[in-house]
Amino acid sequence: MKLGEFAERFGLTIDEKDVSTVSGLILKYADRIPKIGEEIKYKNLKFTILEGTRRKISKVKVKKI
Repeated sequence: MKLGEFAERFGLTIDEKDVSTVSGLILKYADRIPKIGEEIKYKNLKFTILEGTRRKISKVKVKKI
């Protein structure tokens, strides 16, 4: 999902100019492709990886914390 669409849908302000997708944001803060079940935190959000491969993230759960 595009980062701008994600931010708009959830009423968030995300000031990341060097990434364009939610997966890109997760990869930036994880500094690698996270494993299924792994949690990545960004500001007041927690992303839990639900589906993916060694090369990409397919599905995540997002929770405000």
